[in-house]
Amino acid sequence: SGGNTVIGDGTKIDNLVQIAHNVRIGRHCIITAQVGIAGSTVLEDCVAVGGHSAIAGHLHIGHGAQVAAASRLMR
Repeated sequence: SGGNTVIGDGTKIDNLVQIAHNVRIGRHCIITAQVGIAGSTVLEDCVAVGGHSAIAGHLHIGHGAQVAAASRLMR
């Protein structure tokens, strides 16, 4: 078992999205379909993640970042 996952106010999450343990998603983020976010990752406010993307665990994605569709963030 992991820590709590927290999703900020105003964040929109599309279908077929996997969000793991201990993930913190900021306010007003957009996560589109078929995205996977591994454990202990932080997305700051206003992050947009394009469809069919994968974000590895223990990463910190900064405020306003835009992740293109079909991306793989590994470090």
